[in-house]
Amino acid sequence: MNRGFIGTAVLFGSVALALSAVSLFMVKHKVQELNRQLHMVKRNIISEQENIHVLKAEWAYLTQPQIIQKLANQYLQLQPIQPTQIIKHNMEEYAGQPK
Repeated sequence: MNRGFIGTAVLFGSVALALSAVSLFMVKHKVQELNRQLHMVKRNIISEQENIHVLKAEWAYLTQPQIIQKLANQYLQLQPIQPTQIIKHNMEEYAGQPK
């Protein structure tokens, strides 16, 4: 009877050991995969921070008044307002209308 108990205990111990080994193996590989993903995310963050730095530099350049003036002259072809373009509105017409 004692021998049957020992055999059963050895069997359950072996199964528990095998399950622990398999679980440890699975956890190890999951941790490695998560570390790879973390490394990739960190690399992407650095890349995006560099892109943001470049975009801020471009924005600082493009929002300089002399650059805006140059681009406006080049693409908008604006002309000074002529007196004939100005009309007089009767503001009393709009006084009763809701905004």
